[in-house]
Amino acid sequence: VASTVAVLGSRIRSAGRHHRRRVLLRRTAPVAYQTVVLLAVAGGLVVLDLIDQARLASVGAVIVVILRALTAAQPMHHARGVVEEIRPYLDRIETARRRYRASAVRTDGRTLQALPQLRFDKVSFHYTPGRAVLDQISFQVAAGEAVAIVGPSGSGKSTLVQLLLRLRTPQSGQILIGEEDVSTFSLRDWSRLVAYVPQEPRVLDGSVARNIRFFRRGISDLQVRRAARLAHLEDEIAGWPAGYGTRMGPRGVRLSGGQRQRLCLARALAGEPSVLVLDEPTSALDPVSEDRIRRALEQLKGRVTLVVVGHRPAIVGLCDRVMELRGGRLVGEVVRSPAAVPPLVHGRAGRSAKSDPI
Repeated sequence: VASTVAVLGSRIRSAGRHHRRRVLLRRTAPVAYQTVVLLAVAGGLVVLDLIDQARLASVGAVIVVILRALTAAQPMHHARGVVEEIRPYLDRIETARRRYRASAVRTDGRTLQALPQLRFDKVSFHYTPGRAVLDQISFQVAAGEAVAIVGPSGSGKSTLVQLLLRLRTPQSGQILIGEEDVSTFSLRDWSRLVAYVPQEPRVLDGSVARNIRFFRRGISDLQVRRAARLAHLEDEIAGWPAGYGTRMGPRGVRLSGGQRQRLCLARALAGEPSVLVLDEPTSALDPVSEDRIRRALEQLKGRVTLVVVGHRPAIVGLCDRVMELRGGRLVGEVVRSPAAVPPLVHGRAGRSAKSDPI
């Protein structure tokens, strides 16, 4: 470790010296150049005065014009130096722009109103050729079912979630809705029907309502309140200084870890999805916060399709089915009897129910 630190320190100092030299050269070169030119002009005038005084006036006029042109060119030289200094960053931006354009995906497709059944049919995916992260994965999830995906680190759980969210495309096999490949359906509709709650919640420096809406103009006040209630957050919001208008601060510093997670759960539920995907929703929470998340999911069970990645018994125990991934393959499955829970009646903007604006 000490040798690594010494090498890094040496390289940092070397890079610092080169940078300082470049800055010094960029700032002093124009002044030095102009000084040399002025001295050359002055010397020329002296020589001309000694040789032929009659032409001194006309030559002096030409020299004045040259000097003014030299002064005007100095800002251009400075600007060129600045451009050269930031060129590596511009090149990186251009490279990223080309990569994003080349990786653009189509968002159009057939209209999708609901997800009655979701099926993985011999789905495989790899990042490096010859090393499958997921290998011939097949399973199906019925509407309203709760499924847990467990397995050790590196077993392919995160990749499976990314495929489910259509952030990646299978290299072989199909993801099907009924008998139709999901790639034929609108990605916009898919993103509306499939919501995601990440392991690490992200909170904006804005109001509670703005965080739940998350740039979706079609989310009504009624939907915001309903989502907060389903996430077991409404009672706490009512006790905050400005209710739904309370600002969360940078990165949600005014919230506890459990509150941030439930706020992100409310954000996902505000769009009234058909499928809710949760990645380790309680892995970093205290027992009280975990219990509130568990009660929220218990209330949602059977009303939306739940796909939960995690190992905590309190959450996995809620699921109708537990699938184990190991080495990119499904190696085990435990099936329980799903509870019959009536579906939610989704509220939409424009309902007759009244609520205060948020």
